[in-house]
Amino acid sequence: MGRGQSSRRGSHSLGLVCNHSLVPSSNLRVSTGTMPVEQRVNAHASDALAALRPHEGLQFKLAALLVVLVLLLGGAALVVGKLLVRDGLVTQTFRYESESGRRIAQQFDDLALRAETLGNTLAKLAASSPGGPAALRSSVAPLTALLPDNGVIVGVGLWPETGGGERSSLYWLRDASGTLQPRSDYNDPRTVPYDHEKWYTPARYSQRDRCYWTPAYREPLLRRDVVTCTLPLHGVQGFAGAVTVSLGVQELEALFARATDGDIGYSLLLDHGSRLLAVSPRAVHIGDGKTRPRNLAELGQMQPALNPLALAVHQLDGDRATQAARTPQFGPAQAAALQAGSREMSRQEAEAALAALWAAQNPPAATAPQRLDIDSDPVLGADAFATLFPLPGADWHLVRVTPMKQGFAGADHIFMQTLLVNAGAIALTLLALYFGLRYLVVGPLRRMTAALANSGSVEDSLHVALDERPRNELGLLAYWHNERIRQMRELMERAITTNAQLVMESEERRNAQEALARMQERAALALQSVADGVIIADVNGRVDDMNPVAEQLTGVPLRGGRGKAFNEVFSARTGNSAVMPNLAELSVQRGARLDYPNGLILQSRDGEQHEVHLTVTPIRTRQNRLVGSVVVFRKKSAPVEMAPAPVAEPDLTTGLPRRADCDRRVSALIDAARLDRSSHALLVADLDQLKRINDTAGLQAGDEAIVHAGVALAAAVGAAGEVFRLGGDQFAVVLRNLDAERAGGFAETLRKALAASPLEWESRRYPMTVSIGFAPFGGDASSAADVMQRAELACRAAKRNGRNRVQAWQDDLNPQHQQVDDAVWVRRLRAGLDGNLLHLTTQFIQSGNAHAGEGNAFEVLLALEDEEGFWSTSTAFMPAAQRHNLTTELDRWVVSRTLTHLARNPAMLPNLAFVNINLSAQSLAEPSMIEYIVRAFENLPAVPANRICFEFAEEALTGHPQQAQLFCESLHGIGCRLSVDHFSGRRISDVGLLRRLPLDFVKVDSAQFRNIANDPVEQMMAESLMRLAHTLRKRVITAQLEDGARLDTWRRLGADYFQGHIVSKPTPVIFTPPRAA
Repeated sequence: MGRGQSSRRGSHSLGLVCNHSLVPSSNLRVSTGTMPVEQRVNAHASDALAALRPHEGLQFKLAALLVVLVLLLGGAALVVGKLLVRDGLVTQTFRYESESGRRIAQQFDDLALRAETLGNTLAKLAASSPGGPAALRSSVAPLTALLPDNGVIVGVGLWPETGGGERSSLYWLRDASGTLQPRSDYNDPRTVPYDHEKWYTPARYSQRDRCYWTPAYREPLLRRDVVTCTLPLHGVQGFAGAVTVSLGVQELEALFARATDGDIGYSLLLDHGSRLLAVSPRAVHIGDGKTRPRNLAELGQMQPALNPLALAVHQLDGDRATQAARTPQFGPAQAAALQAGSREMSRQEAEAALAALWAAQNPPAATAPQRLDIDSDPVLGADAFATLFPLPGADWHLVRVTPMKQGFAGADHIFMQTLLVNAGAIALTLLALYFGLRYLVVGPLRRMTAALANSGSVEDSLHVALDERPRNELGLLAYWHNERIRQMRELMERAITTNAQLVMESEERRNAQEALARMQERAALALQSVADGVIIADVNGRVDDMNPVAEQLTGVPLRGGRGKAFNEVFSARTGNSAVMPNLAELSVQRGARLDYPNGLILQSRDGEQHEVHLTVTPIRTRQNRLVGSVVVFRKKSAPVEMAPAPVAEPDLTTGLPRRADCDRRVSALIDAARLDRSSHALLVADLDQLKRINDTAGLQAGDEAIVHAGVALAAAVGAAGEVFRLGGDQFAVVLRNLDAERAGGFAETLRKALAASPLEWESRRYPMTVSIGFAPFGGDASSAADVMQRAELACRAAKRNGRNRVQAWQDDLNPQHQQVDDAVWVRRLRAGLDGNLLHLTTQFIQSGNAHAGEGNAFEVLLALEDEEGFWSTSTAFMPAAQRHNLTTELDRWVVSRTLTHLARNPAMLPNLAFVNINLSAQSLAEPSMIEYIVRAFENLPAVPANRICFEFAEEALTGHPQQAQLFCESLHGIGCRLSVDHFSGRRISDVGLLRRLPLDFVKVDSAQFRNIANDPVEQMMAESLMRLAHTLRKRVITAQLEDGARLDTWRRLGADYFQGHIVSKPTPVIFTPPRAA
């Protein structure tokens, strides 16, 4: 096809679309002002291309985006690298330094503890020796020789209290050969008494067998510096002296030099007064290079760079002294007494000594080493960091100083190298991405833009074909552009045909409208000629039209009735009942035909009454849409008198109306509610205890219970509603003009009223409880049967949830929803059984004091993993499993998996008292379940049967008495234990159950005694239950314990075991007791 033909066809199509007529394209020109459409489109395209500035182009924006990405990725790499790489390396370096220092600290802490152990041993021997301390003269040297590093111990002394009399001390000093030699120099009366020395007097204030470590002092006999561990020596009358173990400072420093040799930094050993005991070889000239400073404070004054370290240690000592001064044992009065009783001891020294005693008797909790940064360390000549380690055994401190460049510079170097390599790789990748996008995306887009911009007219643009060869998204874009252009050309061709068809259809529509008018005229004539009354109403039940017969029977002319509600024009009654509702609207709402062949009395405006036969039919369109209704009625006879309403036949037992009367009453309320928008409620009540009354007192008592319940319900309902007997042990109550909330409150009042009215029969009282389900309803209810079904389903839910309660209708009670939920759970359960998605969990059961030595007890629970990995507890899926007969398979899985786990972990069995496994009623009724359990124990003989306790619900045992007898006797015969759950003990059958079956445990649900902590009546009931179980030699497990008050009450009442969230929550770490246990 040539371009000229295409151009003419395109112009012709535009002419058709604009004028909707066959106008030649040569005579058509669409313009705005003086510029044609095609020229304006081309001009706008040229202007757009010319106005595209460099920074508005896609290439520039792509480059800017890549630059932003470089910056963002670089910043992210810097932050992430610092967090993940550098900080991790720094942490590991500090951890290594800490561990190295901790080993050295532990070595000297052990040395101090060995000296303390030696002193305590000598003190105990001196206290227990008949000959007193003098009898130990030959024992000290052998004891000291047993200790490692005994060369550090240079003196050992026993210093009895003199009391101003003769001195009897024993003192051993190490001579040049390394042997401890006894000395008695301190016994010379010409010397100063030793019981006033500063290394002796603090022992009087020590309250535990812990050393008081003295500061370093000069020992006169040894002529060397020592630090001494002083311990109290106790006798019959209390303090009897002191025991001392002295360590040579020179030997300590030699040992410290060996321990710290080879360190890249240096170390300091400080006593509790921050005095320097030892330094590593590298720091031997620390200070000013001439004299070694005595303490850390003096060192800080000589070297200001070490002031932070001195301040930190001083603050630790100060905090300890403050805490000690606040105690009565080491307060200011004791410091003054210590100063007064010691020779040449200042007040500050006395307070420091008491603080050291307090620290020895109150060792702090283990803490992480403290790190301090040091700028330009004087020894290392570079930045460093100091790590402070406590030595709790001697109340000393170890300080390790490490150069920063050795510790953390390596981490920074690795981090920077990694960062530079990653930054270069990212930059190269983004650069390659830029040029790749420019070649693959920007270039083809430019070519497409140029091809579209170069088309000279609108007609030409419909023939532009883009390049479809690239096998990517741009190729797809070109393909779909070409496809849409082809479709547009086809649409323009079809527009010509469509325009012609529109002309013909408009003529046909005029003919159809004329035919419809003629049909309406004929229908109006037919309506006027029929012998029946006919009323046509709209979808809202308002009158549109009526024939003369309808006007005559109703007494309402068409002009006065049009637009009014149907029941205002057609006033009818059924017997003596209330006025009928708007039947036209009711038929539309139900979407069904309504027939009233008999008993319908029409009351005309003239006062006449006619018995009529009426039919209401909804009017539907071809699309099945309701647009109104047609009412046809005819007179059956002459005017009649009002007929009496039919009398309902009551129930023979209770005298109450029956189910049919209830259905009629609910139907009438539904019809009325559709007009007045009122709300009502239907209650279905089911007696909980009727079967047990029949079983224990006979059928006559059961009939009396039904009569009693009917009388009680009728009295409680009064004029608020009507009571009906549905049959058996079920009653219905219809409440008028009550919403859902008020209906629920009224139902709760009925439940309490019946519970407060027990049945008196043959000198016995039978409790009367009722489960009530109620369903609110109004004009939107489909039928009385649907309302009754909802109320009955709610009543069944109330019985399932524990009885003696009120349950409102909810959508999830609908069996259709239940079927959907059941299908989901059944699918998941099948997947769990086939695909290992079932899991065991256990809940710890705490034993009472009488059974604490038997071992740990647990209950095995089941969890189901769904598609997303979440675990659902058995309370979620077990109802569906019961309804679909899957509980036996689940029980077998739990038994097999539990026994297999115990067999694979035999170390658990000695500490295991018993394991509770729940079995369902379906398993109890399954004959092959006994054989399955017996074979499971035969296949796994490593698991003792007496460690397994099978638990049944009381309802399952009473519901299957013969199977329960066989099941329990068989399992008890192979050694298994048995338990009954939800035991109440309030019926004779409960006692018979305990006597008949070989049960070992009785589990009581504590939820039935919610106020037991404060209610004496509930405590008496629980105590009687305890006595009953213990009299029958059964142990009691109290379950569902949620708070400490109830736990303490049950413990006081004598329960044997305790289970609940207050004790321990279920855990997937199976058969593991909680830490508190």
